[in-house]
Amino acid sequence: KHICPTRGNKDIATISRQVWLTFFRELQQTVNPKTGKPIIEQSNRALQVCDRIYRFAITESIAGVTANPLDHLHERLDKHESQVMPHVSENELPTLLKDIATIPSDVTRLGIQLLSHLFLRPNEVLDGKWCEIDLDARLWEIPAERMKKRRTHLVPLSDQVIAMLTELKAITGYDEMLFPSRSNGKDRHARFRQALKRKGYDGKQTLHGFRHIASTKFNNFTDDDGKKFDERVIEFALSHKVAGVKGVYNKAEYLDDRTKLNQWYSDWLDSLVSKWCSNNRFARLGVITRTGGQSHQTAHRLAPFFIGAIGASDGEISR
Repeated sequence: KHICPTRGNKDIATISRQVWLTFFRELQQTVNPKTGKPIIEQSNRALQVCDRIYRFAITESIAGVTANPLDHLHERLDKHESQVMPHVSENELPTLLKDIATIPSDVTRLGIQLLSHLFLRPNEVLDGKWCEIDLDARLWEIPAERMKKRRTHLVPLSDQVIAMLTELKAITGYDEMLFPSRSNGKDRHARFRQALKRKGYDGKQTLHGFRHIASTKFNNFTDDDGKKFDERVIEFALSHKVAGVKGVYNKAEYLDDRTKLNQWYSDWLDSLVSKWCSNNRFARLGVITRTGGQSHQTAHRLAPFFIGAIGASDGEISR
């Protein structure tokens, strides 16, 4: 998109380091029309692709390339500064989860609930395909081309996520995509953002913000014995690049530990909603135990949060 129009027909062996430096500096200042911000991170990824092309040409002795003019060029360019996406505090999270459960559209509601439990990047969930998911094996294998780090990511599925996907499949299972869209690729995620906005979370909770909530909880959590989650397991779960990990990336790395981590997190979200309902008489008596009408519908939507969390004595949740 950015390289080929101006450099695609040029002999790469003749492009100087200074020409590349000027090109990438200008590219970094290009403004993304959607965000209004410079495309620094995208430019840096384009640099990495070009750098790999040069290294490949040198290794294979092709195209007359004997030196890499992009070597260490990133040191002369602006660095992308990660931004913390808006997200609610842990104290506000139970109310957010309750509000999500009342979103009128089942498909939109399930998309946001999946984001809250899976802590993946929005596009990794909302652009997902049914062929990537094995409900029997309880795994979601996201292909490299859909991952930010361009490497396959294996996601263990908790009981709650299995329930959500099963419900979703009954609605959209006819399609290739989990979340079919009529937008023709223009802004496939707008309906999910708008749903949060209509619930009063504009500027308070983003789709990406669910990752920050999970990451904060994992890194700050200490159990009764003073033990913490293994940082490497957390980083693999979040599909981050793990420092010190070399060689071929193993998509199944720490899979057993990540399976336990994902189930623990879904259970923790359940416990928050369960506690919220216990502390709110209207929610406990009106949302959970009533049948019929809006109360039954809301109970149905809260059900994925209560798998293993609420017993018969607390009121049955009808599916």
